[in-house]
Amino acid sequence: MNIICGRGGEAGTGEKFADFARRLAAAILSIRQANGSPPIPMSGLLLERLIASPWPKSKEFFVVEEGGEIIATLGANVSEAEPQRGYLGFFEIRGDRQEVFPQLLQMGKRFLREQGVVEIYAPVNYSTWFSYRLRLPCPDTKYFSWEPGNPPFYPDLFQNHGFAVASLYHTIGVPSLREFAGAFAPSLAKISAAGYRLRGFGDLGGGGDLTRLLPSLYHLSMNGFSDNFLFEELSFEMFQSIYVPIMSKGDTSMSCVAVNGEDKPVGFCFAFAEGDIFIVKTIAVLPEARSQGLSNAMVHWGATRGLAQGLRRAAVALVRSGIQSESYTSKQKHEWKHEYVLYKITLSGEF
Repeated sequence: MNIICGRGGEAGTGEKFADFARRLAAAILSIRQANGSPPIPMSGLLLERLIASPWPKSKEFFVVEEGGEIIATLGANVSEAEPQRGYLGFFEIRGDRQEVFPQLLQMGKRFLREQGVVEIYAPVNYSTWFSYRLRLPCPDTKYFSWEPGNPPFYPDLFQNHGFAVASLYHTIGVPSLREFAGAFAPSLAKISAAGYRLRGFGDLGGGGDLTRLLPSLYHLSMNGFSDNFLFEELSFEMFQSIYVPIMSKGDTSMSCVAVNGEDKPVGFCFAFAEGDIFIVKTIAVLPEARSQGLSNAMVHWGATRGLAQGLRRAAVALVRSGIQSESYTSKQKHEWKHEYVLYKITLSGEF
């Protein structure tokens, strides 16, 4: 058994690392398939490009190889916003080879400690802009394309090796989209009286080219999420790499932007259908426009369009437990609940 390291970021610009990134991406997909995990929401090529990206600057990848086959993978990187914070991500391990996890984990922790990291969050692929968290086991077996798709034994691996819960998240299913939409209807009159209007992504995209919205969505995201847990600024180029594939393939007819009296965007709601369920995925509102009902009004706007398209149920996705967004479903009947966890460990002088 060998543990192979691949130094990425500023040091990973050569052809050798490009080959490593290609092999690592293929291994991640292969291990997930062997574990019976659902597909990740990006192609192997996009995953390879993400691994090979020069951002973040300080990162390293580790793979456990046995008999020419990769049986476990892990990435480690230093936060671009806080140099004493690090992330472990790109984690996959075959279910029949869990015994190699301690060695793999030790390699990732050692790299981060050498970079001056004190706190590690896991699993996080680079930052919370990309895939992070683990889904906890629950009776409901349905899976959505935007959820963490890990095997049920992954949380125990981290908890059994010194990681504590840093934050919990959840998605709650609501059985009646009509009731869900109706609960937010009063906010429409409130925002109208305050001079705000709601406009669909398609209305603002111009000629169907929704990528023209990206500069506005980027500005709203960087400013609307700036006080979120573990927030880090992202370059516009990396932001594009996330949203262009989504907006070019997905249905954005239930997504909208809130504009003020000067027609300036002050918030957006990204929502879509999966099966017969209306999914509220992302909401951002600029600080100066908050507490005026914009979030509720945007949810209602999208939900009514979902009803018109025949959707029957609703879900508010990946909400951090204990924050304001929980109010979207707090008074609704619940059909099911999925929970997720993010772990944290503080490094000591153990190496």
